Amino acid sequence: MKIIISGSTGFIGNNLSNYLADKGHNIIRLVRKTSKNISRNFETHLWDPDNHYLPDKPFIGSDAVIHLGGRKIISLRWTKKIKKEIRYSRVNSTEILTKFISKMQKPPSKLIVASAGGFYGNTLDQEVDESNKVGTGFLADTAQEWENSTFKFKLNKTSVIHTRFGLVLDKKEGAFPLISIPFKYGLGSYIGSGENWISWISLLDTIKIYEYILNNEIDGPINVVNEKPLRTKDFCEILSQQYNKKILFRIPPYLVKILAGEMGNEMILSSSKIYPKKLKEAGYKFEFNELPDLLKSFA
Repeated sequence: MKIIISGSTGFIGNNLSNYLADKGHNIIRLVRKTSKNISRNFETHLWDPDNHYLPDKPFIGSDAVIHLGGRKIISLRWTKKIKKEIRYSRVNSTEILTKFISKMQKPPSKLIVASAGGFYGNTLDQEVDESNKVGTGFLADTAQEWENSTFKFKLNKTSVIHTRFGLVLDKKEGAFPLISIPFKYGLGSYIGSGENWISWISLLDTIKIYEYILNNEIDGPINVVNEKPLRTKDFCEILSQQYNKKILFRIPPYLVKILAGEMGNEMILSSSKIYPKKLKEAGYKFEFNELPDLLKSFA
């Protein structure tokens, strides 16, 4: 397949590009700048969504477009400016891609746009799947607007898939190296009561899910999480056991709210109990459902 990937220099995008290229696919990268380092050479084209510029050439004969772009969500605090940038970087770029594809005489068969498990808001102890409605909060509002931006233009010949990510774990990249540092030195702790849920997935499964979507008839929202979400305290206990350490204290919720405000409340204290119903019904088999098994593979 000829596959166009935006956000291809990021954590997921770079690994996905390399994996699909190794499988024999023709990977075309859309990038905003040429200065970023990547692990291998790909055909690369500049685009500028802020100025509504998108080159025609890479889309000719393309089979699929994967859009992974967007400003990083994690920040010490969400100021009004940062929240505006987070939302705009996702919605504007997706609208531009969708509009362009809608005007193509021979459009790609699939448009896969990244979204977030934050779509469901704080799920508390309720397990949710793709049939559940949008939740409340900044992340939920952003994810809904992000996904809705693909519906502003008619895509009669292109299937649209929204990949709602959970916490993606990898040994070397992403959030895990930072999360694991305090546990390595016996300073690991969990936050609040530890009863809130974390929906997670390995990087390997994330990449293979994209491959599965490319090769199968599946559309609409897809929860990119595994079958075994964990409570925060259990997640942290497993990490501490991995490094033969003990959890000696917990961080009270009020401290998180003081230090990180709205971001801390939605991304750290919120509960995310999400089930990958559509992937299971489609027949996808997970490589890692148990966190200890994944951590063993990191050794």
